[in-house]
Amino acid sequence: MKDKIKSSLLLPFFISCGIFVALAIFGWFKLRYGFNFTDEGWHMTEAWRLAAGDDFFRDHFTGAIKCVTLINFLIFKFYPDITLLGFRELQFYLTIVSLLFFSFALYKVSKEFWFQPIVFSLFAFTGLEPMGAISNLNYYTYPHMFITLYLAFFILGLQQQSVLLKRILYVTAGIFLWLISFSLLHLSLVVISVVILFIVVKKFQLEFLDFTPLDPFIPAFQSGDEWEMKLKQSRKPRSLGRGLTGFTLMDLCFVLLPVVLLWIIFISIYGQAYIQNVISSIHWILNTSLYPAGSLINIDWNTFKYVIITLVFIVAFLWSTKIMRTIPLIIVLLILAVMMFMAIDTDLFGLIKPYYHGYYNGWYSRPMWFATLLASAHFLFVCYFVFKIARKKPWSNFELLALVLFICSIIMAINSSIFSALGFLAVLHSSIPAVAAMTCVILSMETIKKKIYLVQLAILILFFSPFYYTTAWSDWKFTLFDVAPEQASAEIETGFGKGIKTNQVYKNLYEWISTTSQAYSGKDDYIISYVSSPMVHMIARRRPALDESFLFFMIIPQDYLSASVEFMKNRGRSPKLVYVFETMPALQPVTLKESMRLWQNKEISFPSDDAITKYVLANMTMIDSFTIQDGLIIRCFLDNASVASVTGNKLKIKSAN
Repeated sequence: MKDKIKSSLLLPFFISCGIFVALAIFGWFKLRYGFNFTDEGWHMTEAWRLAAGDDFFRDHFTGAIKCVTLINFLIFKFYPDITLLGFRELQFYLTIVSLLFFSFALYKVSKEFWFQPIVFSLFAFTGLEPMGAISNLNYYTYPHMFITLYLAFFILGLQQQSVLLKRILYVTAGIFLWLISFSLLHLSLVVISVVILFIVVKKFQLEFLDFTPLDPFIPAFQSGDEWEMKLKQSRKPRSLGRGLTGFTLMDLCFVLLPVVLLWIIFISIYGQAYIQNVISSIHWILNTSLYPAGSLINIDWNTFKYVIITLVFIVAFLWSTKIMRTIPLIIVLLILAVMMFMAIDTDLFGLIKPYYHGYYNGWYSRPMWFATLLASAHFLFVCYFVFKIARKKPWSNFELLALVLFICSIIMAINSSIFSALGFLAVLHSSIPAVAAMTCVILSMETIKKKIYLVQLAILILFFSPFYYTTAWSDWKFTLFDVAPEQASAEIETGFGKGIKTNQVYKNLYEWISTTSQAYSGKDDYIISYVSSPMVHMIARRRPALDESFLFFMIIPQDYLSASVEFMKNRGRSPKLVYVFETMPALQPVTLKESMRLWQNKEISFPSDDAITKYVLANMTMIDSFTIQDGLIIRCFLDNASVASVTGNKLKIKSAN
């Protein structure tokens, strides 16, 4: 019997693994495509500048709430020659490692290994960034990885019998829980998830999650009633000191201990500098156009249309699983999956507006559908939890595992979406535990668990495929302000961007920045690059003169620019070179289905009436320029004290047409 059960798992496992490996190969191949001068450049510059000699608190007065920069700083410190592609590859490796740990934890609960690869296959392609923006290590991807690892070690701790190993696993889980809040300070609220779990378990006496199979080949999907009956037949004690029944107050303290202790150590080291920087960061954030004070919660009513449609899909799909005969069941589910795909692909045939947020121009509509799938699942599980408690229904192991996962992912999703500039899309950065929780609920349903494993696999594929395919397609087509991969005809051959495939204009601009910075400045000099072009610092390998490297004039208020210039003067960080971009150097797609890309509109018309431009005009001389197209010129300024030393043998740099 056991051999029969094991053999029936092999085919679904191989199919599941085959899909995962195929997507992982394509995901690795994808890493080379797309170069941008904006967000990814900022994440890299802020960490590299610390390795180059800057101080995290003294040279940047708005960075303390994003201490994830310090993690990337360590990477630059120990691997100074790492490239942009190297960072992307490292993110890929960490994604796979996180998924392996998490999958192993789920296996320890269920004793089944066939469903994990298919459920996590999307992330083998997108990495930790299912939104499809930046396949790199930043304050979105790090928390996603840390919450995955936290839950993996927490679940392993729940099922461990040895007191010593249990506490080691809980402490390790607590370290990852602390790293979430350390990466992005406002995510500290996630810490209360384990407290809420403890209260819920004790309040409602949820006692079946003991992870002690009466038979190692009996699936954990069986219902609470079935488990109760087998427990009585086995004459084993109800609480075996493991799982939720054995999650004591002392265990809770071991999870929270690293969080408290590590924050105490960190604050005791940096103390006043850190606290002042946090206060300064909050002040300036609340005065930008993205976060006007008093309106952090921004309700987009169009988003509710997405949510309602995904809710209808989930309910209809799960209700249809009551069909007993396999072929009619698969046909009905296939029809529902195709209908959902068409709704996503056409924005419900044009009846729903594409998702707009800030300057994203509808590019993230497809990931938005995936985000609303997660949000809908969160809502339905809360309703299901209330129903189970009200009816005093027993819980199966996998339902309680879903509870553990959902509590954490729901709190992180709410926390992220309120405080992030991404809005509702930030829900995606806790999607790995969320899809695992959804899978636990689906496979524990009475109508599904009775079917053979191959049919269960087909059900999971049909349920997730409309969202996974469209999210992966969007990730492939949108390279964050570069051309589509099929149009990337040039490859950067030197420096930080080595190995990245891009368009010829970007490559020429990259080489021009590299050449001018080497010709007119030294490695210890400072530069300024504005507007919205922080990657220039990584190309030039020159530190920012100002406290901030991402000078996005559409967001940053003028008084911040004035304060930043004064800060620069007081710190003796006068720039040797200044690169002036009148617009964000970014190619934006008209639609992702078309290959056409357009340059963004100008943010400024040089000379403009801002503090940085006033400083440039008063202290610097233009020595070179790069023409992108008619009316779009990038200017290079050299400080007046150095102009006299520049010989008449001027550089001749070919402009891109």
